[in-house]
Amino acid sequence: LKDIMASEGVEEITTEGAFDPIYHNAVGVEANDDFKEDEIVKVFQKGYTMKGKVIRPAMVTVCKK
Repeated sequence: LKDIMASEGVEEITTEGAFDPIYHNAVGVEANDDFKEDEIVKVFQKGYTMKGKVIRPAMVTVCKK
């Protein structure tokens, strides 16, 4: 199934590093000294793009100090 999806242009959205509202849907905020401001802390649901367009944004928690 993964090979079929990849051949159709479906790719997983990366959820490491800075929050990007185009690719990520922030469902919560958390104060955490281990992360920088606006950095993704937790991932609740993976997101995907298809041929460069977002078909489902990743649901994440973002660090706010």
